[in-house]
Amino acid sequence: MIIKNYLKDFQKHVVLLKLFLSLTFLLIVCEAANAQLYIGGTFGFTSRKDVNDVSKKDFKFVPEIGYQLNEKVFIGANLGYRHIENTKDSGFTYACDKYISFGVAPYIRYNLYQNEKVRIFADGVASLWHVKYKGLQNAGEQTGKNIDGNRWTAGIRPGIAYDATQHFSFIAKIGWLGYSSTKMNGYKATGTWNTDLDTDNLAIGFLYHF
Repeated sequence: MIIKNYLKDFQKHVVLLKLFLSLTFLLIVCEAANAQLYIGGTFGFTSRKDVNDVSKKDFKFVPEIGYQLNEKVFIGANLGYRHIENTKDSGFTYACDKYISFGVAPYIRYNLYQNEKVRIFADGVASLWHVKYKGLQNAGEQTGKNIDGNRWTAGIRPGIAYDATQHFSFIAKIGWLGYSSTKMNGYKATGTWNTDLDTDNLAIGFLYHF
């Protein structure tokens, strides 16, 4: 019964992602003749100590592939990996020694402003992640144990790009406004709306346009 209920809950969570992927496929089919392929990715790393002199490290690596449909609209997907050491006081649902996640995040990108070299854009993103908390902290009988589960998100992420050449662009993304729902094994699903402009959410990288 527990497994059956979990599968039902998980299926509800991926409905939005399926719709987003369907829209992505449709737009690519309609615009493929004029679309320009690009590949690249972003990464982010922060390391600091809190007031208790506890080290906190956060590493993100996010390869990216997509198509530029016209001057303003891009469509693509990110494959993401994130590793955090010590999530206490970091805005996470569970404090733990290590947090690991990996997943896929298709998006539609729209240029809000652009000139010959600079583009300011916003990504409309829907994503699905598998997450794992290792070494729970301050969790009663669960302290020291590991839990894993799935999370889906939908929201907007702003960014800026600098087109250095016809084929090469530098890119930076920071901030997040959206909704996320997490279902960990053995726990009830939790949903939150959040806004994040912290520098821990900064990712920089490059894109190569064919």
